[in-house]
Amino acid sequence: MSSGVIEVPHGTYRIRTMKIGTSWRASSFVADHLVFKDTSGPTSEAAIEAMKARLDERDQKQRQGWVDGVPSVDSFVEALQKMEIAEPLKAMLRAHAAAADHRMTSIEIAKAGGYKAYTVTATQYGKLGRLIGDYLGMPVSADDEGTGHASVLAVAEPASKKADIVWQLHPTLVEALQKLDLA
Repeated sequence: MSSGVIEVPHGTYRIRTMKIGTSWRASSFVADHLVFKDTSGPTSEAAIEAMKARLDERDQKQRQGWVDGVPSVDSFVEALQKMEIAEPLKAMLRAHAAAADHRMTSIEIAKAGGYKAYTVTATQYGKLGRLIGDYLGMPVSADDEGTGHASVLAVAEPASKKADIVWQLHPTLVEALQKLDLA
């Protein structure tokens, strides 16, 4: 059997295993973010199965605190701590968390990040939403309005003009941002 790295998918995770000495060690990732390190087994298959069990247990525990598919404060905190968030997006999140009822239009959010185009809101929130959703093992798909992944962060209320879409941050995200001094 080869001692090279073996990589297999498991939901939104990637599990990598490699032989070290006489045993196999597995680590799990979402994108490039390490989730768990070092489950082991006598074979690559055993190490992978141990990691799958650990990931499944993690996902089950996390979802227990979720309401209507919205992550809990602790889930958001864990995910946000793993993310490298660019300063313009931090500015958008800070302004949004500070807004009355945590509601802002697409153009207001974009301007808070120093952007002129309202489309930046869905793009930036969509990218972060996808990273967080993937990290938390959330099955999210983009919709025609491009709000699918952004819905991990906020609820979008339809409007006649896309620039006028009102986004309301999930209360659990606002609390997580406050805990991390990002609000």
